[in-house]
Amino acid sequence: MKTSIIILVLLAWGVISTPSVYGVELADTMKMFNLDEVTVASSRTNSPLKNLPQRVEVITQEQIGSLPSDNLAEVLKRTANLDVVQYPGVAATVGIRGFSPTAHSRSYTLTLINGLPAGSTNLATVIPSGVERIEIVKGPYSTLYGTDAMGGVINIITQGLPERLSGDVEVEGGSFGYYRASLFAGGAVANNLRAGIGATTIRQGDDYKIGKHNLLHMSDKDKYILDEASYGDRMHNTTFDMSNVRALAEWQVSDRWKASAEAMFTFSNDIEVRGNYWGTYGQTKKEFNRLNLYGTLERKVASHTLTVRPYYTREKEPNYSDNSSVGFVNFESDISEYGLRMQDQFRLNRFTLLSGIDLGVYDYQSDRFEARGVPTAPYKPDNRNSSAAVFAHAAYHSGNLDVNAGVRFDHLRYQIDANEALNALESKATHNVLTPSLGLQYRLGGHSRLHASYGRAFSVPEADKTSGTFDVSVYFPEWDYWWTQSYVGNPQLKPEKSGTFDLGWRYSDANNGLSADITYFNTRHSDRIVEFTLESGAISFRNADRSLMDGLELDLRYNFGTLFGSRFILEGYASCTWLFHDHYTLTLSAASGADSIVKRRLEYVRKVNGTFGVFFRNEAGISARLSARYIGERFELDNFGTLRPGILPEDHATEGGYAVSDNILKHPDYLVFDLSLSYALGRHLDLGCSITNLLDENFSEKDGYPMQGRQFRVRVGYKF
Repeated sequence: MKTSIIILVLLAWGVISTPSVYGVELADTMKMFNLDEVTVASSRTNSPLKNLPQRVEVITQEQIGSLPSDNLAEVLKRTANLDVVQYPGVAATVGIRGFSPTAHSRSYTLTLINGLPAGSTNLATVIPSGVERIEIVKGPYSTLYGTDAMGGVINIITQGLPERLSGDVEVEGGSFGYYRASLFAGGAVANNLRAGIGATTIRQGDDYKIGKHNLLHMSDKDKYILDEASYGDRMHNTTFDMSNVRALAEWQVSDRWKASAEAMFTFSNDIEVRGNYWGTYGQTKKEFNRLNLYGTLERKVASHTLTVRPYYTREKEPNYSDNSSVGFVNFESDISEYGLRMQDQFRLNRFTLLSGIDLGVYDYQSDRFEARGVPTAPYKPDNRNSSAAVFAHAAYHSGNLDVNAGVRFDHLRYQIDANEALNALESKATHNVLTPSLGLQYRLGGHSRLHASYGRAFSVPEADKTSGTFDVSVYFPEWDYWWTQSYVGNPQLKPEKSGTFDLGWRYSDANNGLSADITYFNTRHSDRIVEFTLESGAISFRNADRSLMDGLELDLRYNFGTLFGSRFILEGYASCTWLFHDHYTLTLSAASGADSIVKRRLEYVRKVNGTFGVFFRNEAGISARLSARYIGERFELDNFGTLRPGILPEDHATEGGYAVSDNILKHPDYLVFDLSLSYALGRHLDLGCSITNLLDENFSEKDGYPMQGRQFRVRVGYKF
């Protein structure tokens, strides 16, 4: 109640203190509300958002800056209704439209930086400093980007360089020993040459506390799932640090030629990893470092643009046996991605024609040790995936009609290295995949549009699912117990495929402050790779299932400031994804030889995800955002039965196609609020504060991993 009163007082003060007459500055400010004019880079044609039939959401720089977010995962879950799963220990994955966020390590969602591979699927290691906006393409985009774009694409657009030398510095501190500092400076350094450099460091020096309350109703079983002892408890071994250094340069070689380069180095020397709440996996730590190198050479002549873009990323992540000074590296992965993307774009009246060639290599290597300097079998063999693709894309824009269509052919070669410790032989596989897409949009008149699209996508199987026989062993120190599981790869696995159709209605009018979109989507996912148990007890893999995910995406925004002569912005917004169906079919083999087909709800997928809130800003320099996210119920395998004696066998789910013997728990839903306030003192100084998890909700995004409770932060920024 006290918090609500404070918010209302601040908003009322902002309205009263707002000048009654504004000049050009207010008009420029209000343009930020009209996202239709944003040029969407993920389309590869740099088309305006209003001309794209595909479902695209844009997270603006203002949204990113108004929320207390340290990494890309936190930005996404506070601004977009996606299935984000975050763990303590700087780890997070994302799912879109029913594709599981924990499907497999390379994910069904493709993450890009300026249209090139980000070099990591762990969204918690991507620091949002220096980000201009984030584009989220919902639905398949394999026609333009190839594998791993089945659920959609997340494209991070970094800030460019200003014309004049300028910069900013920002410092933030808060509870749990938190601090963040960032600095950027850049601009013209010579004729036709601009350059810049920036750095960010983030640290949480104290273990965080788990929330104490639940806003929504919780049954006794729900509280047992969270463990009643966790309420207000300290989550030990959860400190971390991360840093990022970014450098970029742009050279206008001539009227026709432009070259640019960007380098990013992100690293951490001490990330504590608690594992689950009960600490049964032991308390460990890890490090990581990732190098991203991107280049662009562009030639523009009238309506013709040729672009060549090389890239290289490398991420190394050492994991330690424990978090003591005598701990040793017991596992280290080393993943490289490199390649070249070339495209030629030609504009002719209302047509845009795009064609290109994409070449890429994904190289995975790892080492595992049972003692310092004593190697043991890794979790999967070293492997590499090389791809060569050609694509063509055409777009047509008229007064009332927008059409785009594309086709892509990918030739993929998969090589798995021999590994004696895993009993894995060298193997090679080749896949040829053709993916088409089509999008239509028709303006009904006024500000309404109907839009529809269809696209196919694919994802190649990973090495651990196609290689030979191997065992994985994990030691549980608290129990002094070694758990061992045998796996048998299936070299006959085919790529997973999907086809998605969506149909929607869109309305957007910046003058009256209203925008809305309602979209129905339907995805058929075939050749889905699933696990099954052999008679020997070993686990293998097969293309056995089909999945159906369909539902509605709703988005509504209204600027109440237009009712007061646009003297301020007071935007209310709400969006959600609601799945009607999220199930897969599974073929079970009986001892009699008769197969049976069962239908089950997808695990780890939330039936409903939603975000809503209110944003206020005026020209007196005051801004505030109260945001909330709804985390819907989900099904997960109960892996911690012995640690939660309050949960009885009959508490396991008997809906969604599951039986008590399947040991599936239905997790409750949660509602999490965040609040941020800021005040600009002139053109240079900015003060702010924020409260994350405002109501101190005890919640989890993955079973056994309770998230951080309420945290306070204060911030000071200066522009020069």
